[in-house]
Amino acid sequence: MPETKVPIRPAAILLGLVLIPLNSYWVSIMESIKYTGHPTTYSLYFNCVCWLLLLVLLSELGRRVRPWLALNRAELLTIYFMLAVGSALAGHDQGQVLLSVILYPHQFATPENGWKDLFLPHVPAQLLVSYRPALKAIFDGHAAFFSDDVLKGLAVPLFWWGLFHLALLVSFASLSVVLRRQWADAEKLSFPLVALPLEMTTPEFRFFRDRLMWIGFTIPVLINLVNNLHQVWPGLPEIGIRTHFLSDYLTTRPWNAIGWSPLWVQPWAIGIGYLLPLDILFSSWVFWWYWHAQAILATALGLGNSKPLAPYIPEQALGAYLGIAVIVLWSARAHLKGVLRSAFTARQVAGQEHEGLSYRLACLGLSCSGSRCTSAWSGARRCCSSSASWASPSPCSGCGRSSARRCTTCTSPTPGW
Repeated sequence: MPETKVPIRPAAILLGLVLIPLNSYWVSIMESIKYTGHPTTYSLYFNCVCWLLLLVLLSELGRRVRPWLALNRAELLTIYFMLAVGSALAGHDQGQVLLSVILYPHQFATPENGWKDLFLPHVPAQLLVSYRPALKAIFDGHAAFFSDDVLKGLAVPLFWWGLFHLALLVSFASLSVVLRRQWADAEKLSFPLVALPLEMTTPEFRFFRDRLMWIGFTIPVLINLVNNLHQVWPGLPEIGIRTHFLSDYLTTRPWNAIGWSPLWVQPWAIGIGYLLPLDILFSSWVFWWYWHAQAILATALGLGNSKPLAPYIPEQALGAYLGIAVIVLWSARAHLKGVLRSAFTARQVAGQEHEGLSYRLACLGLSCSGSRCTSAWSGARRCCSSSASWASPSPCSGCGRSSARRCTTCTSPTPGW
């Protein structure tokens, strides 16, 4: 029986847009201020699961008062997706790192570290904050975020980085349209991270009426409750699921080169593990031991002294990612040929009507976003060069040179990393 398409109302999109700033603030407080929880370092963002649970409960209450207040399943999943993307952009490896990247170079550049000569010619000035009052307000503190100095310093860099992130999101969305049919229909990938949101939004609360679900939910809740109480009252015994490390028992060379090797029991990891294919679980286990065995072998051979980076685990990981990318593209070569044929001709591919966008628009979005990622960088450099040429060439009181660009850099620290 074909699935009935349920429309997504504009009010649901508006609700998602309202929740994104609140959610981003929550993520920033947890990860940057309190430095706890770290939801964006996990595969499944627990903050988004909490929002989804709250929306499901409020939607059910609204249904009993006014049926039109209830959110349907498509709307709940759309809001969840919006919050997940917002969390990723505000998380550890995006927004929080970005602020350090654009603020740090000018603030801490000194004649001793030589950043001015090392990085200034290669980094567009418009991508970094060089406005001294803004840097002083941010690093010294006691200044409001919406003050004129802070906004004036952040406006231009955040604009260019915003264009870059927008192009990145468009490229990911376009790529998902191109590969969805191959991955979901042909290769039958399981997508374990979407299993929980799909189950939580099933009609008639079937997920929440499952007795086994509540048993599985209660066990980690009790463990965390007891361990948190142990932090407050140390006399209360702790359930040690994260207290043992294999390195504690391997203290002599070369075995101590095994490094960080926790012997933990993570309930959330066990749950996701049940949803993963067995070959992925097996390969994860095998290569964990394989990498640590390489570190032990490198130490036994004395490579750790002459070559500190041996056995080059990050480089091996990069090679593995590139190899997986090649395998993915090669496996999908027939499908990708059909996508390109549909994009450049009027011939339709079977099943294309089920996609969110046509393959032509997806390919156009992918190509335009890729070029935008490049032009955002080069455009910032052109903007920097043109703003320097507009400035007056009169001698600078700080350095005595007639170059407007030199005057800009001599009145504030220079960019670098």
